[in-house]
Amino acid sequence: MDYSRFDHIGSSSSSDDDDAPLPPRHPPPAVRDDLEDYFRRLDERRSRSEPADAAVALPCAAAHAFHSECVRGALAASVHCPLCRVDVRSLVVSAAAPSDGPLLAN
Repeated sequence: MDYSRFDHIGSSSSSDDDDAPLPPRHPPPAVRDDLEDYFRRLDERRSRSEPADAAVALPCAAAHAFHSECVRGALAASVHCPLCRVDVRSLVVSAAAPSDGPLLAN
């Protein structure tokens, strides 16, 4: 098999065309209009929904805070903090347990 067509790959010689900067790329007008419309609607939806400061802090050591709707979805899928992977359910159960000592009598 003849591989001579690949001989120029990796050569240090460069032409003037290789050093020319590429023109900036812009999305087509229809795509740009769709994106602007999407972000406008997203901003409107955010302004109608919960205030931006509505956050829920999880009981993990770092007290990671999340948007309340986002953390509800994450905790419905898994009982672990999305960032540090600590079992949040066990922390809630241990915090709710009475601290009077063991329940078993000697």
